[in-house]
Amino acid sequence: MILETGDYKLFIDEDLTKQNYENLSINDTIVKLHIPQAVIDYLNDLHIDYLKPQSIYYYKTEGILDFYRGVYSLDGYMLQGPQAFTLANVENG
Repeated sequence: MILETGDYKLFIDEDLTKQNYENLSINDTIVKLHIPQAVIDYLNDLHIDYLKPQSIYYYKTEGILDFYRGVYSLDGYMLQGPQAFTLANVENG
């Protein structure tokens, strides 16, 4: 699958992404999240199981609200777009 977003063009390895999410166990915490259907549909298109985040962060606040943040990953590589970092060739000497 080719995903274009902003200046970036990415190749998403759908089979590998799907396989990685199949190997994750369901975390009951994510069920507490209120994820809009449009976001769920988008994640499903990318073969990401929204019930299985790679990690979950919980933030306790002073007020009545608590926050959860789920992190999801894609398997693939960038086809075009600005580099987020520079690769360096370092010689051991």
